[in-house]
Amino acid sequence: MTPRTPVEVLDLAAALKKENPARTAAQIQRILADHAGLVADGPDAAAALR
Repeated sequence: MTPRTPVEVLDLAAALKKENPARTAAQIQRILADHAGLVADGPDAAAALR
């Protein structure tokens, strides 16, 4: 089974959370979307951070 979310996106989401643990999944999702719409077709940010 191939993951739907690219590893690069998951790595960026994890780095954003590590950089600021108070950052919410919604905030991370907005940041990822600002980086060329990386999460537009993927799972929500909360799922990516689990």
